[in-house]
Amino acid sequence: MVTGLYLRTHPEFVKEQPLKTIPCSERERWDSMVRASTYTLPEHLWPYSSQHVRVLKNGRAALLLPLQSRIEGGVKIAYSRRRGSGGPAPLRGLDDLEVLPEALSDLRRVGYDLLVFTVKAHWIPRYVLGLSRILLEGGFAPKITVMHARILDLEEDWDRIWSSKLSKKVRNLVRKFRRSGGTVQRIEDPLSLLPQIISCNMSSTVRQGRPLPNNYTRPELVAGRLRLMNDYREFSFHGAFLNDRLVGYAHVILLNGYAYVSRFLTHAGALRSGVSEGLLAGVLEEMSSTGRAKRVQYAYWSPLSHPGVDHFLRQFGFDVGIEYKLAVPLTSRGRLFATLSALKVRAARQGKGAGLLLPIRRLSEWLYNLGIGIMP
Repeated sequence: MVTGLYLRTHPEFVKEQPLKTIPCSERERWDSMVRASTYTLPEHLWPYSSQHVRVLKNGRAALLLPLQSRIEGGVKIAYSRRRGSGGPAPLRGLDDLEVLPEALSDLRRVGYDLLVFTVKAHWIPRYVLGLSRILLEGGFAPKITVMHARILDLEEDWDRIWSSKLSKKVRNLVRKFRRSGGTVQRIEDPLSLLPQIISCNMSSTVRQGRPLPNNYTRPELVAGRLRLMNDYREFSFHGAFLNDRLVGYAHVILLNGYAYVSRFLTHAGALRSGVSEGLLAGVLEEMSSTGRAKRVQYAYWSPLSHPGVDHFLRQFGFDVGIEYKLAVPLTSRGRLFATLSALKVRAARQGKGAGLLLPIRRLSEWLYNLGIGIMP
């Protein structure tokens, strides 16, 4: 992995003055800059990235670029969360985006081939337009993949959302949950509920056809994540209770009016009580009634892999929010990798399977054997 310190000390940077790309190693300083910008999203906060880069303009920080790194098929990739936002965030205004080409040149000089991040066209369209213009004018033509976020607007009052967005079936299940004595509460100290959280997680260790990862099943990892996130005023933990027992919970992270449901899980033994519906309705009502969020996102529409979750959220009135995953080539190797990756995504979405994926794979292997190092 190329660390932020490496960015600063690499010989290629020493040759170029003044430096434009400077790592930030202080969590509080980084998060204060994130909170000061109106263009940042929850994923820009410190815990979501391993590298935190400031881009300078006239000697001051103008752009924030949270990154992670990986090497795939010999291609060095800098990315902002695999399936989320967190791309370049201007600190003061869209004019600060003009330093982005210099940041990309810095990344290229230290050996990166590709930068990948996602932008929410449905949230701040002018940001997406400004970013696209800066990239094209700087000679960086991204490969674009369209993504469909599950979103729900919360700017109307809750009574209207309840009657116009939630289906009759959902409203009845929420009433059933409440008649059974169910409540939804925002918990200030979720660590006090750790045994019950683990009990919910372990009630079924296979969810949506996949085994739960370790950060759901190992108590020390669950506690570590809660301890880190609970330090943030942007984080909230919502618990669903039946007979004073935790039967479901949700993690929500909120910044600049945009909320993201980062974790949602219910006890497998309580599903018939309408816990899932009661929990989500409680979370949405709290955010809507307090005006804390203008829009909430719950991951991405996935009809092939998670049709059940898609159906569940449609019943709450969740709609499609267009997002663009931008793969910005920094080298010819990165450009070829991005092109082949886009072909794979297109083939998978069109259900063409091995008929198209196999030739792409064979082309990748042939190029790799030639020493080009492309193996998406």
